[in-house]
Amino acid sequence: MKSNKLVDSSNYLVINSKTFGRSLYLLITYYLKLTTFLKQLNSLPMCLAIPGKILSINADLDPTFRQGKVSFGGITKEINLCMVPEAEVGQYVLVHVGVAISLIDEEEAKQTFEYLKQIGEVEELETHPSPENNN
Repeated sequence: MKSNKLVDSSNYLVINSKTFGRSLYLLITYYLKLTTFLKQLNSLPMCLAIPGKILSINADLDPTFRQGKVSFGGITKEINLCMVPEAEVGQYVLVHVGVAISLIDEEEAKQTFEYLKQIGEVEELETHPSPENNN
């Protein structure tokens, strides 16, 4: 007489073959859906905001459109500070396409910058010339 149950070699685990087959089918289906989703997610362009420390602020022309020198782990860039009017020298900001978009605390900034270094996103800062070097 043939059994429709699977028994492992230690005789501790007994699984009904129909239940096992269905579970395996669901597991493979969800795995394929997840991998398809992750591939689609990776193909989407993603914008990053890079944390940096404000070194100086220049509001000579207009306080609304003030500029600041921001350090990104030793790389200094001129950044627009119009979206963070409360920002002061020594604080950390998140910068997206040359504009500071929010203030963040020092610990979060350092941790985020370290993650960006690990995934290789900091090289973009080094390859684009900064405005002050375009003289």
